[in-house]
Amino acid sequence: MVATILGVIASYLIGAIPFGYIAGRMLKGIDIRKYGSGNVGATNVLRALGTGPGIIVLLLDGGKGVAAVLALASLVARLGSSVDPLATKALCGAAAIAGHDWSVFLRFRGGKGVATGLGVFLSISPLHALCSLVLFFLAVLSTRRVSVGSLVLAACFPVAMLIAGKPAWYSGLGLFWLVTVVYLHRENIRRLLHGTESRIGQKVQVSREEQ
Repeated sequence: MVATILGVIASYLIGAIPFGYIAGRMLKGIDIRKYGSGNVGATNVLRALGTGPGIIVLLLDGGKGVAAVLALASLVARLGSSVDPLATKALCGAAAIAGHDWSVFLRFRGGKGVATGLGVFLSISPLHALCSLVLFFLAVLSTRRVSVGSLVLAACFPVAMLIAGKPAWYSGLGLFWLVTVVYLHRENIRRLLHGTESRIGQKVQVSREEQ
C-alpha cells in the first residue's frame, strides 16, 4: 500500500511539471499564462510560441501520462504492492492528469489535461486510443476547433473501455478524464454555444492582461 501511495504522489509530481510554462520562459521569456487561453497546455503554446514548441510540449505532456502508467505503476508492482496492478495504473494515470491540470508548481493552475490524458489512454489501450485519435482529427478538421476534438477524444476513453470490457478501474479512469476535460473546457463550451470559440489559425491575443 505504501508503495502505491508513493507511486501516486510521484505520478502527480511528474504530471505537475509545467512544460508549457517552462517553454514560454526559456524560449521567449514570457509567462504563457498571460497569453491566449491562459493555460500551459500544448494548444496555447502552439498559438503563442509556434508549431515547433507546441509539438514539443505536446509530446512532453503526453509523456507524463505514459511515464505514470508504464514506468511508475510498473515500478510499484515490482516493489510488491498489495494493491491490484490495474488499480495502480489507473490511480497513477489519474494522478498524472490531476498534476497537469492543477500543478503544485503553478499554485494549482495548469493545462486542460488533454495531452497527458492521451498519454495515459495510449498506455492503457493503444489500439483504442489510436482509433479515438482518428475521431479527434475528424472533429478538428470539420470544425477547425481543437476544443471540439479534445472533448470528443476524452469522451472516447470511457466509452471504449466499456465496449471493450476493460476492468472497471479503467472505465473509472476514463470517466475521471472526461469529467476533468469537460470542466476545464467549460469556457470553451460556452463560447461554442455562442459561436465565438477560436478556430485553428486564429491569431493569439498578445496578452491576457491587455484584454
